[in-house]
Amino acid sequence: MIGPSEVVTGFSLAGVSGKDCTTRDEVMAAFEGITKDPRGCKVLILCEEASSLIPDEALEWQLSGAYPLIVEIPAFAGGAVEKKSLVDSIREAIGIHI
Repeated sequence: MIGPSEVVTGFSLAGVSGKDCTTRDEVMAAFEGITKDPRGCKVLILCEEASSLIPDEALEWQLSGAYPLIVEIPAFAGGAVEKKSLVDSIREAIGIHI
């Protein structure tokens, strides 16, 4: 999991390892380290604060279909109202509006 310290600490109590990151450079270094690890993490949890710092990189990774799969969780204060989900981005790209 990648996110701010309080979220990483909370997930560590459930046995999930994480990286405490608050800047774009820290998030990018952690993201690249996890996605290029040959041991192969299967699921990467990105806190919304972290994913908002690397939106293009996270979306490109999700669209590639490679592991780890990215799960984005909202911030403690609640999620961003105007943020598009991956499914919404795909629907928009292929022209499906339901």
